[in-house]
Amino acid sequence: MWLAAPYHRTWDERYGDITVGMNETTVVAIIGVEAGDYSTGQEWLADSGLNWPPGGSSKAWWFDEVCIRVWFDGDGTVSEARIAHNIIFEPESFIATLRRRLRL
Repeated sequence: MWLAAPYHRTWDERYGDITVGMNETTVVAIIGVEAGDYSTGQEWLADSGLNWPPGGSSKAWWFDEVCIRVWFDGDGTVSEARIAHNIIFEPESFIATLRRRLRL
């Protein structure tokens, strides 16, 4: 019988474990899923202001609470990682979703 709920790592803790030089497989193991959009349709402000280094590629993990973006060098290792917290987190109502999808 559990006396307390099991401990779940926060997104900030997971992000803090990502270090320069890691490969993508290790980053996926830390975050727990492949890069992708796992949000429930929440709107995010575009991160057009980010200045990523030239070359390589970036991957993003989108959740309702946070977005974790990781930049991989040409050799496939982490050169930089950033986390953004969603300050607009409020579940969208069924009516709001319907209006948005029907463009009403």
